[in-house]
Amino acid sequence: VGMLVAKILGYQHPNTEKYAQKLGIACQLINIIRDVGDDAKQNRVYLPKDELAKYEISMTEILARRPKNRENFIALMQMQANRARKYYAEAMQLLPNTDRGNQQGGLIMARIYLSLLDKIEANNFTVLNEPCQISSLRKLWITWKTIKTEKKQLQQLEPIA
Repeated sequence: VGMLVAKILGYQHPNTEKYAQKLGIACQLINIIRDVGDDAKQNRVYLPKDELAKYEISMTEILARRPKNRENFIALMQMQANRARKYYAEAMQLLPNTDRGNQQGGLIMARIYLSLLDKIEANNFTVLNEPCQISSLRKLWITWKTIKTEKKQLQQLEPIA
């Protein structure tokens, strides 16, 4: 999805493709974290089996939405969140200044997803039984703030004539 969005928005620098790929992975990981409970209700688990085993959590526990050891589940989710943040940070490092203006839609999406991850973490990963969302008003505020921040950053990069 990240690559598709980058292509639709347009870019000049080849690093923007790398940015989009990393950002797409970060957003997908956040989706997986957010939807663990909803997916389990539909008999689906998108968490890696080896990582479930590492944290001593069975597929049955996830599907039942009742891990025997809540602390292990939180640790597993925190590891997933850290992974998403790592991809997000790598993506932001890769986005060239020359393409920041064109990629504003992707940057807004990225900040909304990061805000969602912040909320999930603040709620202590209650995603198995409590869906986590951010309000439309919060999304609007993030959009405005991102546009304002990006505009300021781009102005600082422009040469003074």
